[in-house]
Amino acid sequence: MKNYRLALWGIVGLLWLGSTSCSQQTGNEQSSESTVISNQLTRSNFPNTLNLQGIPKDTSDLSVSSFSDMGAWHSFALPPEKDSVLTGKFIGPYLLGRKNGRWLSSSLMGLWVKDAKLQPITFQTEKSVYLPGTLIQELSHPDFSVTLQLIFHSSRTALVRAHVQNTSQEEQKLTVGWQGDVLYENTTLKESREGIQIHFKDQDLIAAVHTPTLVEVSVQNQNPSYDLTSETRLLAPQESADFFVAQITAFNQEEYNREKITLEEVWQQPNKSFEANEQRWNQYTQSLLNQVNTTDSSQQQLAVKALNTLMNNWRSPAGELLHDGLFPSYAYRGFHGFWAWDSWKHAAALSLFAPDLAKNQMRSMFDYQNAAGMIPDCIFRDTLIEKHNWRDTKPPLSAWAVWKIYEQDQDTSFIKEMFPKLIKYHQWWYQDRDHNQNQIAEYGSTDGTRIAAAWESGMDNAVRFDQAEMLKNHDTAWSLNQESVDLNAFLSAEKNYLIAMAGLLRENTIREQLQKENQELIKVLQKEFYDSASGYFYDRTLTSQALIKVQGPEAWIPLWAKIATQTQAKKTAEIIVNKDKFSTYLPFPTLAADHSEFDPTKGYWRGPVWLDQAWFALKGMKNYGFASEADSLATLLFSRAEGLMNSPQPIRENYHPINGKGLNAHHFSWSAAHILLWLTEE
Repeated sequence: MKNYRLALWGIVGLLWLGSTSCSQQTGNEQSSESTVISNQLTRSNFPNTLNLQGIPKDTSDLSVSSFSDMGAWHSFALPPEKDSVLTGKFIGPYLLGRKNGRWLSSSLMGLWVKDAKLQPITFQTEKSVYLPGTLIQELSHPDFSVTLQLIFHSSRTALVRAHVQNTSQEEQKLTVGWQGDVLYENTTLKESREGIQIHFKDQDLIAAVHTPTLVEVSVQNQNPSYDLTSETRLLAPQESADFFVAQITAFNQEEYNREKITLEEVWQQPNKSFEANEQRWNQYTQSLLNQVNTTDSSQQQLAVKALNTLMNNWRSPAGELLHDGLFPSYAYRGFHGFWAWDSWKHAAALSLFAPDLAKNQMRSMFDYQNAAGMIPDCIFRDTLIEKHNWRDTKPPLSAWAVWKIYEQDQDTSFIKEMFPKLIKYHQWWYQDRDHNQNQIAEYGSTDGTRIAAAWESGMDNAVRFDQAEMLKNHDTAWSLNQESVDLNAFLSAEKNYLIAMAGLLRENTIREQLQKENQELIKVLQKEFYDSASGYFYDRTLTSQALIKVQGPEAWIPLWAKIATQTQAKKTAEIIVNKDKFSTYLPFPTLAADHSEFDPTKGYWRGPVWLDQAWFALKGMKNYGFASEADSLATLLFSRAEGLMNSPQPIRENYHPINGKGLNAHHFSWSAAHILLWLTEE
């Protein structure tokens, strides 16, 4: 173990030199972190893409960002480097058991080390770093050095390794232990054979701290805290040793017991978990960067920040969430569930580096497909806290997402699994959302409310719906009294993806029927939803079939779906690049800037820039040969959006089109997803 400390110190030292390429490393700076994939970028090249340093002011403080992995429902942060009180401690965990996340502790696993006289040894923090998949701290002392590393071994268990080296010229006797406090109210700490357990009165959680060796433990419940002695070791000069602790967060006794059994196996060779973590995250990083179409270090950093954003929002099966999936944002109240539209976008991006997780993200929503074929808008772990939303669904991008996954791994078995479900969902739109049965669908709801129908579009308060009314189709289906161009363009694209799948599966009858339907649909969209006078696509009313002339991102979808004529695409692109319309300081606002209702402060869809909608426009423009215009707008978008490039600030839900400021939720998954889709675009 003697060389381990020196190797890892080389990694961390290299990080602070600002290395962006393995080719810049000298032989002395090479380490296990940088040689797993020879002569290629690994996670070591991407330190602190997100700022995870901070101390929560209270249990509900969402200003401190945190790290999780493996779909864990708890996460951790780094202490500020100059905070001596928290030296040797990781902040947290932050618990995601209920609707609103809570900090269980300022530090539940704090390292302490005592000398031969059992006097505390005081360390200084030299460096703190967040690498993809791990948190690392470097501590110093005249006679010792410590490298602390935190990873997730499973979806319920985090591991910490303290690598302690005797840097003196004398033998040293050390006693090592762990301590922590509990901020969360309504908790009780109890001693256990492995360490401590934490029981909650208002959460269906069991938390615990375990060590592989335990000498002594004490618990204090008045101001909840614990202290445990792990073991005593003799270290020869320059000798090092590893000490371990684990933190479990489980939803029930069965899960907790399973983790205890798993940990007994882990403790036999705990370093294997750290090696597996490094290998997996290097694979994620390399798989993604191999598809990023640039060697620009700033864009590579952005890609890895987006990867980290997605994985920090990963949640494993729990309660009524039957498969893995991603939250829209762990750091925003009310976003602790899976949403349909979000899931399709997440899956498309996840396929770039984690196709199995992408497949489960798709399955997580289709687990709830009803007999009619509908997919709910969103689902949650605990329906006693939050009910699944069956009032509406979301735009049909599921077939697109499944096909994106197939493009990555060529797994026809997944196509075979999903195809009948996708067909059923596709047909549902025409059964429940086609009021006059003319094969042109409308957004709608199951409860007859206009607000749910607007939610179904994904563009909740878009101006185009301001005058819309509801029409009853049957007892559980209502439509807006307008046919939306984006919805039907999505359906056209979905038909094309289903046609491709049918070809793979030799479902010739279905393929021929879809081809016929799509030919007719494209004709209608080109002829009846486009206004040649203004050069733009619009929704239209059901009764008079008059166009609803509000210029928003819905008109970009026909370009993305490749159903516009070349002339129509050219005219639409001219409006997109118009500085009075959509080429604002930060391009692609969700309402034309010259519209009287344009006001980015009045909600999601009256001006803010959403990166998913920007991607539809950029991709659509490229489809029709306007690549240079698209690239120019993309450059403005990425360079002017606050904190997006060359910054550890989180990726935001949307952005202000006039000043580029980040708006609404932090660490937003579908923004990260569409960043990756653009950066890997051919």
